[in-house]
Amino acid sequence: QHDERTSPIPIIFVTALSQIEHVSHGLNLGAVDYLTKPFKGLELEARVNNALRLKFAQDDLRRANAQLTELALVDSLTGLKNPRYLNEYLGQALPHSARYGEPLTAMLIDLDHFKRVNDTYGHLTGNEVLKELATILRNQARLADSVCRYGGEEFLVVCPNTSLAAAAILAERIRLNVQQHHFEGLIEPLTVSLGVACYDPKRDRDQNTFISRVDTALYLAKNEGRNTVREAP
Repeated sequence: QHDERTSPIPIIFVTALSQIEHVSHGLNLGAVDYLTKPFKGLELEARVNNALRLKFAQDDLRRANAQLTELALVDSLTGLKNPRYLNEYLGQALPHSARYGEPLTAMLIDLDHFKRVNDTYGHLTGNEVLKELATILRNQARLADSVCRYGGEEFLVVCPNTSLAAAAILAERIRLNVQQHHFEGLIEPLTVSLGVACYDPKRDRDQNTFISRVDTALYLAKNEGRNTVREAP
């Protein structure tokens, strides 16, 4: 019986049957090696050590592949999820929302006048500002929310099973926290504009259409003076 808890353990079987079909059957069942009777202790020890070396090498390879996969989905500057992760996440979350009727809301967050920060203080300080903003977003979002760096100074937070009204409250809380935060190396405070929209399967053909509506809400916030939250029409 297959058991996930023991499946990584390498198996060496000992058999008195030396015919190739018997040996082949044992290897096909998952054994990594075999010994035929009679055998010597030194040979058994050598084969066990070899099987262990192979297992440890495979474990290291699996860990390395998992780390590479994780890194491919993470923004290197802020440590947040990146657009590739967002595409994969929404590809699953939107159909789930439509099927089960659970609300799913997203908000786009954009640093106001961020070019001025880079021009005045330099790009290194600008990068530190982005990392501090990422920390604020992480701290304000719930564990179930996905916080992503969308590009440049834009960030996107996806809130599963969250109504538009609840997401707007979170967006306002983020806005206030940023406004009240002292960013290291800056004299003046910074603000953000936020656009919020709730996924509507009848209106949003795909995730691009949905994000476009969130972006429209952000545009309204920018156009109405910045440092504000606006919901998509």
